[in-house]
Amino acid sequence: MYLREMGAVGLLDREGEVVIAKKIENGEMDVLYALVEIPVAIEELISVGEDLDESRIKLKDVVKTIEEDDPSEDEMNQRQRVIFLLDEVKKLYEKNVTCTSSSMNALPLIKKVAKQQNEIVNYKTEIVERLRDIKSRRLSSTRSLKLWVIT
Repeated sequence: MYLREMGAVGLLDREGEVVIAKKIENGEMDVLYALVEIPVAIEELISVGEDLDESRIKLKDVVKTIEEDDPSEDEMNQRQRVIFLLDEVKKLYEKNVTCTSSSMNALPLIKKVAKQQNEIVNYKTEIVERLRDIKSRRLSSTRSLKLWVIT
């Protein structure tokens, strides 16, 4: 019965594959933007970077795939790249926390608040870009907090 039903559905053409790929990419971006709204999630990613830097976890526990499209980049280079990007996430997060704290003290000053809110959005956007660069999929299952990140 399954094969009969499967035969009734047409195969995807190039356009159909592109549409599905775009939907997947948009969904993954939505996940990343939701992720940066949760401080504990960002703190966990920062912790992963520290664990990776101190060799407490393996690169394959953090990233979904080794860069197959760039065979010249070995695992050690990728490890350093991921550590660097997660360190940038840490710095951006710290700036975001500072900016958020400052905005709470400046509520009566509408222009200042609007500017700081824009800065916060910019920091979150930069964090998302760094996370996309890492091409993470899922943190190690030994973590108490499992986070899904895009490829």
